[in-house]
Formats: sequence, structure tokens, C-alpha cells
Amino acid sequence: MKKIVFTLSLLMCWTVASAQIDFSQIRYGVRAGFGVGMVDTKFDGDTESQAGFQVLIGGTAELPVWKFIRLTGEVYFEHTSVSDDVNTMHMTGSNPWDATIFTHTKVTYPLNYIHVPIMARACFVKDFIFVEAGPQVGFLVGKIKTHTEGTITTQPNASVYGQKTVQKVDETSDDTDNIKKVHTAFNIGWGGNFGTRRQFSAGFRIGFGLNDLQDKDHKIDGMRVTHSDFQVSMRYWF
Repeated sequence: MKKIVFTLSLLMCWTVASAQIDFSQIRYGVRAGFGVGMVDTKFDGDTESQAGFQVLIGGTAELPVWKFIRLTGEVYFEHTSVSDDVNTMHMTGSNPWDATIFTHTKVTYPLNYIHVPIMARACFVKDFIFVEAGPQVGFLVGKIKTHTEGTITTQPNASVYGQKTVQKVDETSDDTDNIKKVHTAFNIGWGGNFGTRRQFSAGFRIGFGLNDLQDKDHKIDGMRVTHSDFQVSMRYWF
């Protein structure tokens, strides 16, 4: 994936450098949408994914560079609230004092980024259909306050030896230092332009995380954490 990003970035630079660009044709707009953000954790061959609802809003600019090719730059704020439900069960003690412990916890944490993607967009069918691709850099903003809530239920296997107990879990921790401040990704997308001046557009975009989100001072050996997303958005060009 990194080789593909590098090759496409060079192609974008060559296209811009070789084209006779008319900067008076640049136009500005706003972009807003929603989607699903994913945090994938790979550890010793196993992958665990947490998904969260995502909202985004920001500004965009588009510059025609060559025939049907346009260069689009954006700056937008993205908030993703990631959550993960965990249920476990295990035995403890020795017969006849065995008990079964059921644990249910829900972990939620926010990821807030300022994203700066640079997209090459190709438009077809009289500027109605477009496809786009390009790299993206994200900057972590705000704190990552991880909230854990749930219950720990201890159920004696023989009721004569004790009663069921339920322990509540409700705690918040600051995990900001565990995550890198810069996040890189590669995006691909497609959609359509509407209106007499094509001032509206709607589309889908998929972002593939490229770098490990773990801070080097808090990295766990054998683990890799990446952030990806799927977005649906609208643009309006002024």
C-alpha cells in the first residue's frame, strides 16, 4: 500500500508540474457527512475491530489541472466515538467452593482528528460522475478519555455456599499519551456532481490507515493498531 501511495503521489506531482494550470479556475466549498470509523488491533495473528459512528465537517478547494483531472484539497474535523462490548466467563476456586465469574464491560473512547487529504479527481460523463484517490494526514486533537463501565457478577456454583454478588465498574482513564499525534491514510472514493453548475456533489469514500497508532513509548510488541473509515458526504461549491 505504501508503494502505491508513493507512486500515485509522484503521478499527482508530475501531472500538476506538467499542466498549464489556470489558478483563476479554483473554486471553494464546504464538505459535511457521516460514516463509520474502525480501529483494528492485530496481535499475534488475531484481529479485533471496534467500530464507531463518525461525523465530519470542513472546507474544500478544487483546481482543474488537466482536461478531466482535478486536484482537490480539504481540511476537515472528524469525530469518531469508538466503543467495544466485552463479555467473559471463567471459573475460580476449588470444589465445592467453585464460582463462575461473568464480566461485562463496555469501553468507549473518542478520536478527534483534523484531516488534510489531497485527492486527484477524475470526472466523466459531462462532469457528472467522478472517482478520486489520494493520501491523507490527520492530526490528533483533544484528549482521549477512555470510559469503562460494566458489571462483574460472581455466581457460586452451589448456592448453599454463598450468594451471588454483583460489582459495578465505572471508571475513566486518560489514554492520550498512548496514541500517536499524527495519523496517515490513503483514500479512494466515487460519487456524482449535480446542479446546473455542478455546485453540489455527493459521494462515498474509504480511508485505509497506513501507520500504527501506538506511541513508540507505549507500544506493545507484536501489536499493530490502525484507524480506517467509510464516509458518506455532501459538498457545496460556492
